[in-house]
Amino acid sequence: MPDLIHSFSHRDIGFLRSVAELWGVSCEGRDARTYARNLIPLLTDETLFQDLTAGLTTKDLEALADLKTHAGQMPWSMFTRKYGELRSMGSARRDREKPFLFPTSTVERLYYRALMDREFLQTDAGAMDMAYIPHEFLPLLDPLLGKPAAAPPARLVPLPNAQVVRVRQSSGQLLDDTCTLLAALRMEQPGLLPRKAGEPEAHWAILTDILRGLNFFLPRSSLPSETAKTFLGKPRGEGLAWLASNWAVSKKINELRLAPSLRCEGAWQNLPLPPRRLLLEVLDHLAGNTWYSFTSLVALFQQSHFYFLRESGDFNTWIISSREPGGPLLTGDVNWSAVEGEWLRFLISGPLFWFGLVDLGKTPTDELTFRKSAWFSQLLAGEVPAGLLATENPVTVTTSGDLEMTSQTSLMARYQLSRFAEWVEVGPQRYRYRLTPASLSKAAEQGLTPQHLLKALRKYSRASVPPYLSKAIERWEKDGRQAWMERLTVLRLASPEQLQELRTSPAGKYLGESLGTTSVILRPVDVEKVRAALTRMGYFADIEEQPE
Repeated sequence: MPDLIHSFSHRDIGFLRSVAELWGVSCEGRDARTYARNLIPLLTDETLFQDLTAGLTTKDLEALADLKTHAGQMPWSMFTRKYGELRSMGSARRDREKPFLFPTSTVERLYYRALMDREFLQTDAGAMDMAYIPHEFLPLLDPLLGKPAAAPPARLVPLPNAQVVRVRQSSGQLLDDTCTLLAALRMEQPGLLPRKAGEPEAHWAILTDILRGLNFFLPRSSLPSETAKTFLGKPRGEGLAWLASNWAVSKKINELRLAPSLRCEGAWQNLPLPPRRLLLEVLDHLAGNTWYSFTSLVALFQQSHFYFLRESGDFNTWIISSREPGGPLLTGDVNWSAVEGEWLRFLISGPLFWFGLVDLGKTPTDELTFRKSAWFSQLLAGEVPAGLLATENPVTVTTSGDLEMTSQTSLMARYQLSRFAEWVEVGPQRYRYRLTPASLSKAAEQGLTPQHLLKALRKYSRASVPPYLSKAIERWEKDGRQAWMERLTVLRLASPEQLQELRTSPAGKYLGESLGTTSVILRPVDVEKVRAALTRMGYFADIEEQPE
């Protein structure tokens, strides 16, 4: 913390004389530096200090106590927002208007008494414009202010349970989504996720960033790291506890830049961990099995923790805008709800719900509600939550050769087997995969062999691998594709003469294999060409629509 020497080093002698006048002391010095050195011992006299502070207003003492609670310093914009502005004026205007005698704010009363000053100080977020109490005054304030009282726990008014409908209880779905994402990325087929797994592309992008922050990928790659492989081998309860507890303390996961409703641009940096910790602390004080409205949570933060996200109080240099079409730039504290409020909404309805820390609901008027889950404390402590099933259902091989799994199947089993197969049904309760020559070929490109597949099936299936499936896998390994199906169009004509006439026409090159004397196979891309040729020959052709 800067001391009085530092504080006075950039003051002119006129300012220092006004400080001496307010303190009621006599001081001499031929220049500002000498005057400051002579003044400082007078200001640090304990009796004189107590006499001066005895004349401060309640608001003045509140401001000093607030600074002291924040370890003697606070972002300048935050301090002036609460206690008034400091008018900018040069020495001539100051000597003329005498703001030290006629202050217009608490900040000016303290500033001209040298009880606080302004300086750019180094913080965890870098150099910031700060208000601070000079170092020598901090111990002298103890008898006056006492020790800062501990902040009372947050209090929200509960909602009657009858007002909450459409409850969504945390189920550990994040475990299954993580497995699905890792498999798709390892197969180099991220397009499978929005098409087969139900959630939109944005969901998978956010989850990818969260997992990257948890070191699930090799550097500058989408290949799974040893951390990811270890996670896939954990029982479900251990896996969810590991995810939640490590997310809670991560400095790499930045929810402000992940919030889907916000666009953050520029080189500015924010600290993601302190606001996340504050939210978890507020939730920790809430009653269990009790519903609260999201609106009341936002109101509590706006009233009691206005600067929780932007500790510097700088609402103008962070480039944040809405992702809505034509969305405006969200500058100034008037857009607090559009930034801080959206951050809270994303955390509650996104990561906190995904990690099993809160349940969600809606009121009959569609207002978002939440409650602390029964697993909250256990998950954050890295403990296996009671009630999260530890059993692991085996893989079922159907008579048609499909591989069926449930949300209780081992994550490692699904990760390994899904990479050999076509994805038919992907969650949330049932997972179904189909082995095909194409899927086995793609797996081979990833270095996966049929022997790897048979080994995994023997390890994770309900019973021994059916002989017909083993034979099909072995035949594919030896001879490649043995059977295939194609979608073709059959052209049927009224007489053999018509087919012969068509074959000798220029359109004959589009005809495929004959299926008798009056039928021939067409490729779908050639259907319109053949139809046009038939019309030119004097024959109309109907094209029958196939049922879906």
